[in-house]
Amino acid sequence: MHDRLAPLDDATAARLLTTIATPHLRDGTLATELTPDLRAALETTYGVAPAPTSEGELARLVLQLLATDPAMQPVIAALLDGPAPEHFGTPKASARPGRSIGVLVAALLVLQTHVRLEREPSGTWKVLVEKEPTSGELLGPIVQKLLALTAAGKTP
Repeated sequence: MHDRLAPLDDATAARLLTTIATPHLRDGTLATELTPDLRAALETTYGVAPAPTSEGELARLVLQLLATDPAMQPVIAALLDGPAPEHFGTPKASARPGRSIGVLVAALLVLQTHVRLEREPSGTWKVLVEKEPTSGELLGPIVQKLLALTAAGKTP
């Protein structure tokens, strides 16, 4: 699957990721905002600092993480092989022109399908890996890129 995801252009990678992540918004229990204390918890847990990246690069990396789950492979393959979804009507104008938070929110939502973000009674965040053998091999670089984009002023 990696050989199919790596060459995706930024727009296609972002479209696939946001398509997969959108149903997780309905849950209502997942964090959709990377607050300063959640950011600090991720930095501490993974021992990474922000590294320059693009939203497309983050999307491709998150898709590669999703592809490690055998249940997600046919979903990703169907999205790769099928036509792009149709949009009806005029797209809504962004509240902040030039800023796309879709990929960042999608990455944060998908990250939470592999790790659990818990708020401690003290108010601090705790990050627990839920899906083994998901390791820092993929999660660390995802967190690093997510932190970089949010440091650049794009906050989910």
